[in-house]
Amino acid sequence: MTYAFYNILWRLIDYFLINYLSFRVEKGKEIQSRLNERFGKSSTRKINKKIIWIHGSSVGESVAALALANSMLKNGFDKKEFHFLITTNTVTSSNFVNNKIKNGFPGTHQFNPLDNPMFVNKFLDFWVPEMAIFVESDFWPNLIYKSSLKKIPLILASSQMSKKSSRFWRGLGRGLAKKVFKKIDLVLAVDPFHAELFKSLGSKKIKSL
Repeated sequence: MTYAFYNILWRLIDYFLINYLSFRVEKGKEIQSRLNERFGKSSTRKINKKIIWIHGSSVGESVAALALANSMLKNGFDKKEFHFLITTNTVTSSNFVNNKIKNGFPGTHQFNPLDNPMFVNKFLDFWVPEMAIFVESDFWPNLIYKSSLKKIPLILASSQMSKKSSRFWRGLGRGLAKKVFKKIDLVLAVDPFHAELFKSLGSKKIKSL
């Protein structure tokens, strides 16, 4: 699969997207009033500070994202100058992050935009983050590639892949991987095995924990 073909698939998905998201709302997997965030549109005003974007899909990854943000606050990222944008994919993780924000965490929660290139561009053009840190085991080509084009430093933190994801990137997604993974500025792999895996997919600067 090439990057161009991947985006052609998104054009086809667009025809079914509204119905799909409406179905997810009925199942409690989306919030109706915040669906615009999935299209890259913000539902809140942007804070006039430097934005550090951290993405973690689920509750577990959100816990790691907030722990990382709090560590950064203790190590030079003054909240008077920086503000954290935390993106997630699930309703439960959004509730978790928003609860922390209500209790004083200097951040804003948004649902991650769907990986349609137009949605991603809208998201990035609005937030203009100083850097992007992904704490997730799934990787979204347009989020990575478009961020790189906009000169946003990209870090994969505690990076690993599920077996299913690994099979895709080394198989059907091999051509796509060559376009995407070389754009990442730093990969912090969870172990030497995953470090070699990211290297084989095209990442250049890799450190293993």
